[in-house]
Amino acid sequence: MQIALEEVFCEIGLMVKDQHVVLLIDRGLLDGSAYVSKENWQALLDDTNLNMVMLRDARYDAVLHMVTAADGAEDFYASLNNEARYESVSEAVDKDTKLREAYMGHQKYYLIDNNCQDFNTKINRTKGNVHEILGLKRGTQFYRKFLLKKSSQNALLQTILPIQLGDSNCEESQVIETFIRYQSSEGKVLSSSIEKKGSNKCFTYTHKIQYEKQGQKILKKRSISAAEYIELEQTRDSDMKTLVATRICTIDQGIYQIMDYYPQVDGQPVVCIIQINENEHQAEGDKRIKLPNYLKIARDITDLDEFQPDSLAHKDYKMSDEDKLATKAD
Repeated sequence: MQIALEEVFCEIGLMVKDQHVVLLIDRGLLDGSAYVSKENWQALLDDTNLNMVMLRDARYDAVLHMVTAADGAEDFYASLNNEARYESVSEAVDKDTKLREAYMGHQKYYLIDNNCQDFNTKINRTKGNVHEILGLKRGTQFYRKFLLKKSSQNALLQTILPIQLGDSNCEESQVIETFIRYQSSEGKVLSSSIEKKGSNKCFTYTHKIQYEKQGQKILKKRSISAAEYIELEQTRDSDMKTLVATRICTIDQGIYQIMDYYPQVDGQPVVCIIQINENEHQAEGDKRIKLPNYLKIARDITDLDEFQPDSLAHKDYKMSDEDKLATKAD
């Protein structure tokens, strides 16, 4: 029923020609997985010929998760008088954790916790994230990128990342990015690529294009079909190698982390991207970001071109000897 409702509203939105339409959905399709057993959820997916990768990555442009007040604002949760609220604090936290993990792995995932002054501040943070997603203004979220030091001990044996992770659940996927030659009427194309992302033989496909317009760099992404992916793949840039990465997404200490491991790139870098709230970071006096202890940072590479995908994919790419030494396993 929810699939039908979402598709009806999307069709209604497409009928509007004179203005932009944004569809905000209170509950996503994957929410149901938090309220049934894993076996029953998988049975439902099998019966409907659906899979988690398509529902998570291809259906929604972004995911905003507002953490339950039971996790971090317990007094407020207990004071709420809501007839629909039947869960205890511990039950609410458990359901919320399952909901977070259901969407973990989405490229545009925003975690809005209760580290704020009041509920209105939390709402405004969420609205700011929506504005950022729509490109209306720069939001309060920003990203930091780190080059990680490898570990000789891997705590999560089901992953191939050469780093030691914590005990939090994680989502593993494969990301294959191919750079192509592409022209656009929107501006001067700086780089263009097609991306295949997924796991267990279930993939989604994306076309990315970065172009320059009126002195500004603009990055656009759009979902494409498998057929269009194959067609665009024929225009691959011969100066670039296909970039293959194993991606691990996890949430630990309230921080959403995306770790990409490039085993075929010189130096085999492991890159970690985390999401930071700018206002909170400034309120802390720009103190060092508190990351989980198991993440050993070689250096901050947030704004370095040499660790951008189009640099890593270049046939002549070489990691510096200093970075190879700094990231070498103990």
